Amino acid sequence: MKKFYVLFVVLSCVLTTNAQTFYWIGPSSGAGGNWDNTANWSFSSGGPTAGQFPNNSAHNVIFDQNALVNVNLENINLQTLTVASSITTKLFVGPAMVAPTITLSGTSAVTPALKINSGARLEDSCDANIPFTVAFASDSKGVIDGTWYFTGKTGVSGANGSTFTLPGTTGLSNRVDVNGTIQLRNGSLSPNPTTGQDYLFFNSGSTYWLDRNGGNVPKGTFGTTSTVKMTGVVNNPVPTINVGSVPEIGNLIFDCPGLILTTASLALTNNLIIKGDFQILNTNGKLVVLATNGTGSTPVNANYTVRGNLTVSGNSRVALGNASNTNKVVDFQVEGNLNLSGTSFDIQNSSSFIATNTTTLRVKGNVNHTAGTFGSAGTFVSNTTDLYVLELNGTTNQTITSTGTINNSTNEVSLRLNNAAGVTLASPLTVGKLSFNSAAKGKLTTSTANVLTIANTGTHALVVNSPSSLGFVNGPVRRTTASTSSYLLPTGKGSTYDPNAVVPNSVTPSVYQSEYFNTAYSDLSVVSPLTGVSNQEYWQISVVSGANAAVELTLTGAVPGAIVTDAVGVAHYTGADWSDLNAGGIIIIPGNSTTGTTRSGYSALTGFYTFGYGLAGSLPIKLTQFDAKKINSSSAKVSWQVSSSSNAAQFEVLRSSDARNFVPVGTINATDRVYTYGFDDNSLPFGTSYYRLRMTDQQGIVTLSAVVAVLNGNKDVILTSMVPTAVTSGAYLNISSSVKGTMLLQITDMYGRIVTQQQAAIATGNQQVPLTLQQLPAGAYQVTAIMNNNRIGTIRFVKQ
Repeated sequence: MKKFYVLFVVLSCVLTTNAQTFYWIGPSSGAGGNWDNTANWSFSSGGPTAGQFPNNSAHNVIFDQNALVNVNLENINLQTLTVASSITTKLFVGPAMVAPTITLSGTSAVTPALKINSGARLEDSCDANIPFTVAFASDSKGVIDGTWYFTGKTGVSGANGSTFTLPGTTGLSNRVDVNGTIQLRNGSLSPNPTTGQDYLFFNSGSTYWLDRNGGNVPKGTFGTTSTVKMTGVVNNPVPTINVGSVPEIGNLIFDCPGLILTTASLALTNNLIIKGDFQILNTNGKLVVLATNGTGSTPVNANYTVRGNLTVSGNSRVALGNASNTNKVVDFQVEGNLNLSGTSFDIQNSSSFIATNTTTLRVKGNVNHTAGTFGSAGTFVSNTTDLYVLELNGTTNQTITSTGTINNSTNEVSLRLNNAAGVTLASPLTVGKLSFNSAAKGKLTTSTANVLTIANTGTHALVVNSPSSLGFVNGPVRRTTASTSSYLLPTGKGSTYDPNAVVPNSVTPSVYQSEYFNTAYSDLSVVSPLTGVSNQEYWQISVVSGANAAVELTLTGAVPGAIVTDAVGVAHYTGADWSDLNAGGIIIIPGNSTTGTTRSGYSALTGFYTFGYGLAGSLPIKLTQFDAKKINSSSAKVSWQVSSSSNAAQFEVLRSSDARNFVPVGTINATDRVYTYGFDDNSLPFGTSYYRLRMTDQQGIVTLSAVVAVLNGNKDVILTSMVPTAVTSGAYLNISSSVKGTMLLQITDMYGRIVTQQQAAIATGNQQVPLTLQQLPAGAYQVTAIMNNNRIGTIRFVKQ
């Protein structure tokens, strides 16, 4: 009998220490039931009391009925805890407890330490201002398919409240897979941000929901369609998003209708990638800043990527940056659409110390700005740096829909195109500046109903930055002016970039519109003194509001039909014919020039404009000689003669270092019956200097001379021009040389074959060398000058 009694005791010990499964059969409401009440537990579902309660690392707990459990033990050790589908289990800690912890140690991925089934809900709450922790032991597993909800009563704050923890060491086999939702309310404690880096996985479709005032997002691995959701911020700092070695999360939602902070900083981690959508739904009219600002003068290059859409809606106010000190550069890439219907969206919020704080918003999708303001509260002005930039950098055609303005009060917001497939305006748009200063450039397509207006009244290079044949406005474009400077309108059509400019006659704030057409106007009839107009292009130009202005057109090639004896100017279509518009303007001589700018007189611009040409011999000023020679190392003599029939009023001597950009260096007033003039340039720079004359007659008509060169301190020979380049029998080469010698002139056809050549003696200074070309068949050729076995230059011409 004694031996039998001993055997019973041994078997009993085995049963109570080996793995056992406990089911809750206690209360689900009211005051709940205590964990250590043996009457609340059974070894079978809904079965009789087990006579003990679970608290052993070999014990498994299953909640398969709704439960309200008072965790009234300081430490509880379990192997697994499972909440069955459609079941709500509430674990709470009363005010008399001291920091209870439930430690889960199950290592099986099949029966993990924590399993919250789909449709199930596990609530951890704290009635006392103490921590209540569910801890995953080393190498344990967890699967959350339902909802894990953390909360606590008012007054639970700081380092206290309900939470969960993972091991702080690396190299373990822990893994918690979240397929459902982890939700933290006020009274909870955000999990340690560092311990989840290797062990916490938010899989596709999962949510980490910070429904509380403050807190943080722990480090973890986030699936593309997982979501970080922030909804409860009132007056605490905006929650911090902690990231691991891979700075990525899925979707991000900010929706805080109770926010009372005047300015809240989301301070996104540098280089953060949001793999899904970023939605800002409600900021209660308060400002939320997205980028980190750093501290002091420490450089911060904040780069962010949203691979989905960025949406700002409701009463939300958002700024990408708020850099209040130097070296805070923000670059924000949106690979989906930019959807703005909130109260305001600012590229930069601060105006202080941001001369180098560029903030760039890049968008690959469409821009849908349907409500609120879009621009920059920052108002720093710079003529050297684009501070606030909206860049369109997609790979297929993008569209911009706007309430009308993407700009700020100082007209410093730049719209930059970086998309070879182009951008189309779906509504009228006003921006501060327009930039094509990018790798891909691209064409901005506008229409009569959807016009682009450039509002910055400056004329520096950033206002219309780097337009070209790869980047221009394909349709109507407007410029706002407030000076008498020349304002470029970057017009083009199809694959042709052909800009024009307007020159207001007063500083009155004005708006002008232009559109380019790369075809002949339907009516090419002209009236004297014109003999023809371009049959390749025309512009439609008008004064939208403000002052009269002149039109400037720049040649990109010879005007078809114009010959060497013609002059080229601006022509205007009157409704019946094309007429000359150059009284008081500038014309181009000779008529077959391939470069040069012509300007009309001032008028109330309206209708159509193009290049017109007529006989240059009827012009008031005829230049019969023009030369420039070096006097010494710091001086040059510019001299010229006009015909006796000329009625010149003034000569302006222009100088350039590159034969393109000329500046005035002196002015000579004409004298009646004086035909020979000169000017001493006593500030001759080292190197090659190019000179030309701007000549104004007594009626105000302006013409430009050919170009001559002076070589100072360098031994060189320059082939400056050929007149004419549309040849009938002969032509002249204009040459500047610092040395004497013999020049070989080779004429080659379009295949590079030498068809004729001649030699010419070259003296020092400027000279004209005649070419005999009447024996050449009609076609395209080029003349190449060679001296001392060096190729001097090449000019193309056409034999008619």
